[in-house]
Amino acid sequence: MRFSIPRGGILAVAALMLLAAAPHKPRVAFSAPAAYQPAGPLEEPFAAVLPSGRVLHPAGRSIALGQHPLALALAQQGTLAIVAGRAAAGAAGLAVVDLATLQTVVQHGVALPAAVRALAVLPDRGAGEHELVFAAVIGRAEVDVFDLAADGTLQADATPTIALPNLPRGVVSLVTAPAGTQLYAVGADGVQTIDVATRAAVGATAAVGIDPVGATRAGTLLAVVNEGVPEGQRAYDLNASSISLVQTATGTPANAGQIPLDGALDPLVKVGGIQPSAVASEADGTLFVALANADRVDVLRRAGRPARYRRVAVIDLSLYRHAPFGTAPDALAIAPGGRRLYAALAGIDAVAVVDIADPRHPRRLGLLPSGWFPSALGFSRPQGELIVANALGDGRTGTLQAVNLSTEALSPATLAALRDVRVERPISERDPVVPQAPALGKSRYIAHVVSIEIDPSTFDATLGDLSEAAGDPSFVEHGAAQTPNLHALAQRYAVAANFYAAAEPAELDEAVGLGGRITVATARRALTQGTAGTLSRGDAPRFGYLYNNLARHRLTFRDYGHAAWPGLPEAGEAAAYAGAQDDAARAAAFLADYRALAQSGRAPAFAAVVLSDAGASAQDRAVGAIVAGLSQAPLWSSTLVVVAPRGAAGQDHVDPRRSFALLIGPNVKPHFVGRLHLSSASLLKTEEEILGLPALSLGDLLASDCADFFTPAAADATPFVAVTGSPREGAQGLPRTSP
Repeated sequence: MRFSIPRGGILAVAALMLLAAAPHKPRVAFSAPAAYQPAGPLEEPFAAVLPSGRVLHPAGRSIALGQHPLALALAQQGTLAIVAGRAAAGAAGLAVVDLATLQTVVQHGVALPAAVRALAVLPDRGAGEHELVFAAVIGRAEVDVFDLAADGTLQADATPTIALPNLPRGVVSLVTAPAGTQLYAVGADGVQTIDVATRAAVGATAAVGIDPVGATRAGTLLAVVNEGVPEGQRAYDLNASSISLVQTATGTPANAGQIPLDGALDPLVKVGGIQPSAVASEADGTLFVALANADRVDVLRRAGRPARYRRVAVIDLSLYRHAPFGTAPDALAIAPGGRRLYAALAGIDAVAVVDIADPRHPRRLGLLPSGWFPSALGFSRPQGELIVANALGDGRTGTLQAVNLSTEALSPATLAALRDVRVERPISERDPVVPQAPALGKSRYIAHVVSIEIDPSTFDATLGDLSEAAGDPSFVEHGAAQTPNLHALAQRYAVAANFYAAAEPAELDEAVGLGGRITVATARRALTQGTAGTLSRGDAPRFGYLYNNLARHRLTFRDYGHAAWPGLPEAGEAAAYAGAQDDAARAAAFLADYRALAQSGRAPAFAAVVLSDAGASAQDRAVGAIVAGLSQAPLWSSTLVVVAPRGAAGQDHVDPRRSFALLIGPNVKPHFVGRLHLSSASLLKTEEEILGLPALSLGDLLASDCADFFTPAAADATPFVAVTGSPREGAQGLPRTSP
């Protein structure tokens, strides 16, 4: 597509260059803008440093919500915003915000649901200025109905609940009919018509694709976007990502066809599905479909005889040309008048602005900074504002944001959004230990990386008694007495003390550690259900995880404890490891298998070891045994061991998401405390750089790496001796730190 230069002179030109014209393989190193700042709120209201090291400075006005919003609807002619999502503890999943004052309307005497997935607002005929709010409750085959007064107060309707027995798996989207007399509830079990006057489900359901995520009305058609199932997919398999067309002209919805959206997947290149996440339509039926895993919006129009939808344009929302995926468009809204499209970019905490005056030739104009994970969009005509619901808000709770489109200058807003997502510097010379671009090749010093994953912990819960490393002993739960090996390794080698888990629950942190980012599909499941569950191929980023990256570049790997990797050569988990009953047995099985591979010249470039005992002491002994065993092997001089919890659990005096990582090996600076803001994606990025791999996503590409932890001079190659008791008092401290 063509890009236009918005007005604004030099700033606009600079924004355009950053957005659209970066080279294919930039010889620049990216890092997170947080630098050495800890995660947490900044002085400016709603500004914050995120665990990833990115920074939030949302445009316009913001208000904190007691929920993680997933849906948004405007009411009372755009003066009120109805926001729905999963409530935080003690709050409601439904809120009304007065957009003039940007204050939440206090509700009295009404029971509000705790978790809502979809919303619709319709006039309450015969009730004056009152309107009806329909809320699809998460996990229930029903829609709750509320009466909304002009002042924003809610009351339960005379028929407070509409049962939907034909949709047992619940509702993901609510779409209103043109006359407002009917409502269409869309769920995994199909499309069900709701008669508004009688407050009842009527007729049979119409079939849709697998795992629908959104819907819109295009004339008498409903366009339903389906995530689909990527396993075993053929090229353009209708069981995968698709659009279901549902005809409603006869009053009873009927499936009118399906449009495939994705080609065949494979375990090496195109690993994850395209993940359609939202759909919007113009009055003439033109469809805009957000594809969260491909960083684009497809434009489809009906043409030909018979009339069929065909893709007529692609809106590329990549950070720069040929960038790894990760901007993740997950919500769409067309401005009144139909000349601009707004796309929420959950991956970079911004809203993209696109000129669609000619849908066949859309032009990307710029970015508006948002809160964390923008999840829904709307427009307030009276206020002239774009309304943005941010699912993760300022990092503590969800937020609602109002941006005045007539006063917000797009060029400086674009530059501000880019500053908050990355810092870049030219690569002047090759780092021999951690090369910072794939074109510079592999590390000259490290050929083997072993990653050890332990149970979730905050920094203070485990290492809070290391005062030299910014610990607070008052929060220690399993300190030196329970984890002597972790303490000895932290004191001898290097510890990241400003390190953050990506999010809760722990499987989300695992997704970042293996793939660089959390996909929209995974995040939505965690937000709606409270857990992400076991990661599957349907959760995979477009280019997959670290193992797919290794296989793509023909590097050997061994997986001791993670899930199976469909379609890849056998990860090679040793039978003894798979059958091990505790972490001591797992450590012994890993060492036996790894030594055998090394002795035959087949030591893998990357190995991951997952320890899973409930006790910190047992895991600590296993870590000590593994490091001691590796340090006695001939390959130790070219080995790096990384130890990190899979998530944060416990208390911490800096931030509840602060965790730690230990970097261990002869080329690691001794007695080193890293103060740079790092995250799980930082470890992935460092592993990729050492092994000469390209970034998997924007998450790892834009994270700060751990290059500062290394030295080309082998500082200490003597074997590590595992600690069997508590470390003696007066053990060597941690005098050397990063700036």
